[in-house]
Amino acid sequence: MTRIVRLAFALAAVLAATACNQTAPPPAAVSAAAPADGARIGVAECDDYLQKYQVCLETRIPENARRNLAQTLERTRETWRKTAATPGGKEALTAVCQRMRDASRASLATYGCSDF
Repeated sequence: MTRIVRLAFALAAVLAATACNQTAPPPAAVSAAAPADGARIGVAECDDYLQKYQVCLETRIPENARRNLAQTLERTRETWRKTAATPGGKEALTAVCQRMRDASRASLATYGCSDF
């Protein structure tokens, strides 16, 4: 689990650093489309976080920061998917995903993403 926690905090640090150097673009329409079944983790806290982050990424994050953050988000999704498949993984991810949401809240608010 330590690897997941480190990844979560690394993503939060990247988001915070990026948020400090960017200005939020004007609001855009937010898509509420659910992720495809293959993209779901199977842990409500994680799936909700990933879906909201994806919407923020697609609608609010400036293009110059979007690619790196999208890659980081995909690595996070893949790590969580693998962890969820291990014994006890889903239970551990519940807390990890909530901490990730809490850590990302302030940096994503800089872009106007307040639905966290």
